[in-house]
Amino acid sequence: MRREYPSRPEEAFEASGGDILDQKVLAQWAKEAKANGPRATVRMTAREQPDSTVICSYEEDDRGGHVEIYEWPDHLNGELDQKAHHTYTMGVDVSMGTSDGDWTVGVVLDVETGEQVAEFRAKMDPDIAVDQIEWLALFYNNAFTGVEVTGGVGWPFVRHLHDRGLVNLYERVAFDRTTKTRMKKPGWDTNTKTRPMIVSETKMMVREERCQLHSIETINECRLLHEDDSGKIQARGGFHDDGWIAYGIAGILRNEKLGYVTSVEKQKQTKNDFLHALNAQQSQIDRYKEDRFSRIRTRAVSEKQFVMPQTGSVDGRRSWI
Repeated sequence: MRREYPSRPEEAFEASGGDILDQKVLAQWAKEAKANGPRATVRMTAREQPDSTVICSYEEDDRGGHVEIYEWPDHLNGELDQKAHHTYTMGVDVSMGTSDGDWTVGVVLDVETGEQVAEFRAKMDPDIAVDQIEWLALFYNNAFTGVEVTGGVGWPFVRHLHDRGLVNLYERVAFDRTTKTRMKKPGWDTNTKTRPMIVSETKMMVREERCQLHSIETINECRLLHEDDSGKIQARGGFHDDGWIAYGIAGILRNEKLGYVTSVEKQKQTKNDFLHALNAQQSQIDRYKEDRFSRIRTRAVSEKQFVMPQTGSVDGRRSWI
């Protein structure tokens, strides 16, 4: 009934089956988000000091503001309080800013509580959006920030933030084809190895309710995820998953700050431990076989050390055979 005659577009998908994230938890989060709403909708601002430091603040502007504040950071007027101790992470999914394209989304999580404290969401030119992202990260005690660079759209963001050197940027370990070595590179790359990490971590974050969302748009994106014919988890046709990607990156960075290991890494580590034990057992068997063969060869050589002289010539003289 709800699939064929939905009261809203989302309800048809909710009743269609194949849900990726826990719908009951997301429905409860959506109810709370609608009842409470953001504390403020602001536009981030910044001013540079003579000593090259940057103090970030905000202006409340419902029309030009694209940052929703759900919980203020523990500082006053951009200057860190002596009692400030909260740390934050931010995941960023970048777009080209076209009106018919994807969103640029930045999800900020409190590492201590796990809850979402802010979100930037807009369709604007990347050179304008990057300033808002930079100032938002600095506003939240220089949040540990991971910017998705898959497809090359996020590279201008990362290059700008890296060159400025103000934001605590996430760096991944990647193989460099030029130097033929592994090295650290800024930015998050969503590929066949890291996308399952986002899927598995967001599943646990929602199911265990340890990283609650307060953004209606991001919650709706999470509710409309599905698995396509190729097995890829993504948004349904006509919808977006930018907030979900940003949410997953922020959650994984939070795990890194807390020293947690993701479920995919745990599986990989368990597999590596099993292979290591198997290899060690095989090495032990190989060493045993080699030692046994060596003992047999030594005994065979020692048995042939003495040969009795025998008559082997026509004239009857002794010779060694």
